[in-house]
Amino acid sequence: MKLQPITGEMAWAIISYNAIMKNSFRSVRGILYELRIEPERLFYKGGGRTIGEEQIDKADFILAFENIILAEIDINTNTVRDFVPNLMKRKITPFIGLLHSTDIIK
Repeated sequence: MKLQPITGEMAWAIISYNAIMKNSFRSVRGILYELRIEPERLFYKGGGRTIGEEQIDKADFILAFENIILAEIDINTNTVRDFVPNLMKRKITPFIGLLHSTDIIK
């Protein structure tokens, strides 16, 4: 899968809009997550692994997104691992699901 040529800020804005409109997203494999957004972070739960909400901070999201764009790699859960902040290592599947569900990656 490849990323759309947009900035991390634009990607955050697209995902924020999706969170407001749909309140959910699906992973690449179709697993449903609930989603809500605040100005500086998004919260999700689901995927069968978590009991409570988990979060991705806006700054971490943008850093990961822009690192991946600079790396020019094919996107999957294995290839992005080296390009995301340590705090996001456990959040790679939802991160990619957010990008996929909004057509930021295809």
